[in-house]
Amino acid sequence: MQRETLFRNAITRVTGHKFTGRIQSESLVAQFKDFEIQILYLASNGSEISRENFTIYKTCGAGKAKSFSVEIQQPNQTSNYKYLLLGALPAN
Repeated sequence: MQRETLFRNAITRVTGHKFTGRIQSESLVAQFKDFEIQILYLASNGSEISRENFTIYKTCGAGKAKSFSVEIQQPNQTSNYKYLLLGALPAN
């Protein structure tokens, strides 16, 4: 996200980052909700800088997909990241 300053030709600065994705269920019958996701922020040499956990409060039916977007606070010097789906709750 970039925020414009007072002057149109001025340099803009990054004020935040968004992590967007899509959760797709491979289930035949079960529905799931409240997906827990973890992002690992990595430096250029592969060292872990930090981790951030968040929950996506959506319900995903059997064989369906849901898109999501969350604001994240990416640390300085992050050059790469990994993400993991930690778990979900049954919706039934």
